[in-house]
Amino acid sequence: DVKITEVVIEEYAPVNDVTVSGTITGAAAAGVTKVSFKNLSDEDAELVQADVDADGKYTAVLKRINGETRYAAVVTATGYKIQDADDADKFTLIGNGATATADFTIVEAPMATLSGTLTGPMDALIAGKGDLTLKLMPDNTAMAPIEVPITKVSDGNYSFENVKVEIDRTYTPVLVNADDYEIKDDLKVVESDLTDGKKDGVVITATAKPVYKVSGKFVTSNREDSDVTKITFKNIDTPAYTYSVDVTGNTYEIDLRDATYETSVVSEAFEPFDHVIVDGEDVTNDIYLIGEADTSEVSYRETITVGT
Repeated sequence: DVKITEVVIEEYAPVNDVTVSGTITGAAAAGVTKVSFKNLSDEDAELVQADVDADGKYTAVLKRINGETRYAAVVTATGYKIQDADDADKFTLIGNGATATADFTIVEAPMATLSGTLTGPMDALIAGKGDLTLKLMPDNTAMAPIEVPITKVSDGNYSFENVKVEIDRTYTPVLVNADDYEIKDDLKVVESDLTDGKKDGVVITATAKPVYKVSGKFVTSNREDSDVTKITFKNIDTPAYTYSVDVTGNTYEIDLRDATYETSVVSEAFEPFDHVIVDGEDVTNDIYLIGEADTSEVSYRETITVGT
């Protein structure tokens, strides 16, 4: 048998703001005057920046949530970086202490200059979505993306030049305002690729995302034929992306990429009550249409029969 003989309750006042200080070796020689901290436990958290003095010392106040939050340190200095081998640029705030220490070392980050082309995004699929932008996302998520200035050469063809990237670093190219496209290949430059520190003729290819057949019939609330002449699917996550098809009769068919869509129709009598999820395969989905409620008077009957 077991019995509880004593319960001790202690007040726990969590310390959420932690003063972190330390030394960044080699900061002065690299011209580093600021250091930024990225919260790796909360991707939506803002970067915290701190000044770095002539001796490489810094102090920053960082959040610690639920007793444990992980951070990465980043500096912006062309040709230099915080040593990130074996996660030396990262640290975790654990426990309930009000202070912590984290030291870092600056090392050289040899850079390469790239020029080349982006091919793929056609005007018809990106029109009205905003300015097309290309970013290179470093494999170290604490590092800021590299914005690649692109110049349109012709429909589906763009050029870029003098883009600086770190040698031996893997980057994932990402398009902004072109959600119907994807870039499947990462980008990595090694020393043997370079001539005088440069690499020309880099080709980044974007391809249209795969689409799947979505089809079905219209089911009306009054069991009459549908009068729908057009159906539109709006991507719930990115509402700027809509896809429409003209229809006749009581069925529809359209090609859509993976996403969740809400529907709208052109109709004199009905409104749709439906959404569609596309996830890697063809979808059969009936669209339910609601008409105006029948509010006409019903003649008196002594007996009402339900069913047949």
